[in-house]
Formats: sequence, C-alpha cells, structure tokens
Amino acid sequence: WLHNHKPDGIVHRESPKERAFTLGELTNISQETDSGYQKDTSQPEIFVNGNLVSTDMTSTTMNAHDEIVLVYGDVPQSMPTFYQFPEGD
Repeated sequence: WLHNHKPDGIVHRESPKERAFTLGELTNISQETDSGYQKDTSQPEIFVNGNLVSTDMTSTTMNAHDEIVLVYGDVPQSMPTFYQFPEGD
C-alpha cells in the first residue's frame, strides 16, 4: 500500500482503509521488496516540512504532501520545506 510509481521520491499510499503509515513501515516494505533501500541501523535526523522532529522512523507518520528529509551525517544548510506535487498526486 506504500510504493513509488517513478524514481522521483514521491510515495503513494493506496490502502483500502484510511490509516496512518510511518516511515518505518515504508523502509520495511522497501527492504522486503529489495527496491534499492540500503539498510542502515543508525537513526537519521528527520525533518518534516523543513522542521526537525523528535520522533524516530517507527513513529514518524507520513501525511499527504509532507516533504520528508532523512539526514545521515551533517545537516545541509538548505533544507527543502515544500514540493510542488504534480496534479493528482
């Protein structure tokens, strides 16, 4: 129910039930389907819409049209805060 149509980084939620999904669920699916996700046991810093959050991968929910950045290592000086989603996404 979580997947990408293209390599643009947009995650599509197409679940038969409306419910919250977490980043941890997405990475678990990516690992199980061998979709190129490299397992990393370290915890990244997580930014949602340009703001650092205090949650981890298992408790950070993905809401429609969130701009989520996972930072492993040094935090970039410029952080994306908004993405113009294609119409219909």
